[in-house]
Amino acid sequence: MKKFIQSLELRWSDLLLLIGAGSFAFFIGFSQTYMGELNPSNLPAPMWLVILIGLVMLGSLIGYLYLELVVRKVKFNIYILFAFLTLMLINTIVILAASRSNYLSVVVRSKIDEFTPPGEIGKAYPLVVSISLTHKMFFIFELMGTLLFIYCMFFVFSKRIKNLKFIEYLGYIVFGIGIFLAIYSYATESHKYVSFISEFLIGKLKGIPQENDVSVYTVTSFFSHRNPLGMTYMLCILFTFINHAYHKYWWHYLLTAFFFINLIFTFNKTGLLLSVLMILIYLVYRLIVTFKDHKKRNTITLICVGSVLLIALVVIGLPYLTKGKVFGKVYEIIDSFLGEGKTLKYREYIWDNTYSLLEGGNWIWGRGFGILNMLVRPMNIMSHGEDVISTHSGYLNNLAEGGIIFLIAYLVLIGYVSYAAYKAFKKERDLTITIYLGVLLFLLYSFVETNHYLAYIFMFPIFVLYHRDQEQA
Repeated sequence: MKKFIQSLELRWSDLLLLIGAGSFAFFIGFSQTYMGELNPSNLPAPMWLVILIGLVMLGSLIGYLYLELVVRKVKFNIYILFAFLTLMLINTIVILAASRSNYLSVVVRSKIDEFTPPGEIGKAYPLVVSISLTHKMFFIFELMGTLLFIYCMFFVFSKRIKNLKFIEYLGYIVFGIGIFLAIYSYATESHKYVSFISEFLIGKLKGIPQENDVSVYTVTSFFSHRNPLGMTYMLCILFTFINHAYHKYWWHYLLTAFFFINLIFTFNKTGLLLSVLMILIYLVYRLIVTFKDHKKRNTITLICVGSVLLIALVVIGLPYLTKGKVFGKVYEIIDSFLGEGKTLKYREYIWDNTYSLLEGGNWIWGRGFGILNMLVRPMNIMSHGEDVISTHSGYLNNLAEGGIIFLIAYLVLIGYVSYAAYKAFKKERDLTITIYLGVLLFLLYSFVETNHYLAYIFMFPIFVLYHRDQEQA
């Protein structure tokens, strides 16, 4: 550990980065929690203190960049820095110009749903949302802090790390968090584990109608919702693969099984499907790279895995391709577990509402960072009665907040990460492929959830590997 700390070559500028990161975390948590309904009497801290923290955040991050890029003259790409500053400027203008009268007005159309009376389907309702100068200021601070921190993390700070052991240490921290959350859940939610199996799973298999929503049976641990806990367990599973690239310990597979079983009890459906996919990809990868050493064993295992996948595609795929005409009972069971199409239907409502916000010339610039969240929630309540506060799609969220410009910038960043992974793969094969599995997982997850920012957790190590590879070249 001492050698690892020495390898980081800590500087005074890192203190500014630490202050900026801490202020950024507080500011985002505060704004996400309280900006939806800004009432000074409900705020846990004085407004002047929150504004001061925002200024500290921006000052610290800008100070860090100044010391690194100007004083120490660390090499940087002027075009990348210019691109980040341009994004910041464009969206700042959009936020300030969001509403001259401090009100946003949109039209919401009711959808076909059990919440909607037949005579009201398709009816247009006006929605007016108040947006004050304080709201706009918060969103500008949050936008600048987000872009500055991403730039520091990928293109400045990642160049400083020479010892890749930090990734393994990060894995142990994630394991500790996951195990603690599981144990805490066992102690506080033991009845939910029993009811999930006896009432929900067995009830679904027997075709017994469910009187309660699935959230009644699922565990949440410290979180307010089951999905964040499920995503945490996914992080843990991925880090078992990453740490296995350092040391081939057998207990890594036990940890994978432990976290996956706990993931089941969160009933994070997308997380479960993608975790199964990633475990299979990693298993096939390991079988291929060790094929020369264990030809017979790996051949048998590959045939078994391939057979299971083929059977699963036939048994699960055919019912849905034929809409239940083949293996009708299987179709009914799976459809029941998926909420009888309600999950996808609700997302269609949410996505339709989000697309409607881009009408009238907002496709290029978007609605503005942060402003989107003020509109999505009341629109979803009015359209189909569900209190949903996000767009449930990371890519759509980028498009709606920053328009085509932000979406293209995000896709370019993903392409650049792919290039960096390709370069790093030549020297750090196992580590690069396992980290990139994490990138792929959350990029796929972001199609149906607004959590694309979690991919940054894995993009950062990719850039560390890339810059290390460039220095050694």
